[in-house]
Amino acid sequence: MVRWALPSPYWVKVNVGVGYSISNQKAVSDIIIQVEMGEIIGSSFRIHNLFNLMFMVEAVAVLRGLQFAQEIGFLHVFLKIDSRAVILKLQSKEEDYS
Repeated sequence: MVRWALPSPYWVKVNVGVGYSISNQKAVSDIIIQVEMGEIIGSSFRIHNLFNLMFMVEAVAVLRGLQFAQEIGFLHVFLKIDSRAVILKLQSKEEDYS
């Protein structure tokens, strides 16, 4: 098991989470950006209405989290996500257009 540790200076942790409401048929993604001492320097959430697959919501949330970190001036990130499917796609060296 890999445990999270505080990022080095000039690095931030981008934590992306996704939840789904079956009754409302909507997904919500949240992004939290933290610096070295754990201080939160940015956060965001988004309601997703037009997605049928949770994988799509998770992938869009990861992309948005990385863009958010870049927008506030950080290019070095530790990305924390819970979706194994998204992690495997990010680690794959093969192109996937699905």
